Amino acid sequence: MGPDQQVVGNVIDGSSDVRDQVERMSLDLDATAFDRLDDPAVGALRDQHRGLRPELFSTPFEAACWSVLTQRTSMRRASTMRRELCQRGGHRFELGGHEWWTFPPPASIIQTRSLPGATSTQIDRLTSVARAALDGLLDPGPIRRTASSEALERLRSIDGIGPFGCELIYVRGAGAPDHFPRNEPRLRAHMTTLYDLDEPSVDQLAEIAERWAPFRAWARLLIRLVDPL
Repeated sequence: MGPDQQVVGNVIDGSSDVRDQVERMSLDLDATAFDRLDDPAVGALRDQHRGLRPELFSTPFEAACWSVLTQRTSMRRASTMRRELCQRGGHRFELGGHEWWTFPPPASIIQTRSLPGATSTQIDRLTSVARAALDGLLDPGPIRRTASSEALERLRSIDGIGPFGCELIYVRGAGAPDHFPRNEPRLRAHMTTLYDLDEPSVDQLAEIAERWAPFRAWARLLIRLVDPL
């Protein structure tokens, strides 16, 4: 997308911060420096997938809920539970001839007493996440403006959010562009293949990832496209 081009969309019952939310989802950053990264492997992937930017959750709150829903269960079951939550408390709309639902707000999640496929622990943790959102701990602006170590520590204080969940919220919820996830096993597998490594440590991979700054999260997406087998 050139400097004279625009992203145009229709807002359905949107809030006043809809522009900020849309921009945060990988549209508020100048990607010029991304084209100058000094890493041939990432550069080749970038050129192969020109224009691809990280896929983000609509809010850090939704990312946190997804982290809870995926705990000790399959992605398929987690997706079913998410859909049930959306249909219960989200806003229904039509797009392209199909029905869709927005993710429900924290106040709706707090009212959840049961959910098909969810354990009582997951329900308790969803409630904890919703209360944290109402307390402002999951506001995207403050999260992105805070140093990664401090931001992750604050997110870790939310009951039910572990190391993987913290990074999921920080990178794919708040949209932090320059964080290398240290708790993502699949990323480690993909990097091992891409760089032809032999059981590298997380620290070794983090050192390689320094080449991708200030777009480590963007490079992470490209590397996840590599077949690890």
